[in-house]
Amino acid sequence: MRLRYRIGACILLLATAALCASYTVADLRGTQRREVTQETPAPVTATEHFTLCARNGCVAVLDPALGETAVVTDIELATLREADRKLIEAGLPVASREQLLALLEDLGS
Repeated sequence: MRLRYRIGACILLLATAALCASYTVADLRGTQRREVTQETPAPVTATEHFTLCARNGCVAVLDPALGETAVVTDIELATLREADRKLIEAGLPVASREQLLALLEDLGS
């Protein structure tokens, strides 16, 4: 009788392990597909551009598609070099999202 319980428990454990393994493999395959799509950057259109400007003493991002200020950062104009501050106050055009992120990272450091 005990042998039957042990065999039944082993079969149950093996079935559970096989099910978990199949879900893991399926999830890994799905994750790899998702990673590929996430690594692909959004297509850049010819009209995609932004403008860095000054709003309330901070650097702001204008999005012409919205026709308004998209983001007001916490980068204060007073902390910038004089040349950078003048460029921002005059309105600095930025051609792409990647360039925008690089400029914001540079200004924030």
